[in-house]
Amino acid sequence: VHGLGFSRDGRQLLAVSVTSNAAQIIDTQTNTVVRTLRTGRAPHEGFISPDGETTWVAIRSENFVEIFNTDTGSSYYRAYHSH
Repeated sequence: VHGLGFSRDGRQLLAVSVTSNAAQIIDTQTNTVVRTLRTGRAPHEGFISPDGETTWVAIRSENFVEIFNTDTGSSYYRAYHSH
């Protein structure tokens, strides 16, 4: 695990794994993985938005932030960093 982030209410934990190119959302009440987000290569850090609707993950090796729908796990936007 490379990065961890809790939802505002503490019910979900985002665990970012740089080696598996994924981030997992864990239900903290049951300690079970409820969603796996397939990210770009080498995800670095992430967080769940205050309203819980989106999950943001920084993809360090590809210079973008990937934004996911927290409920469905689908990626719907990549914000690229320009040099």
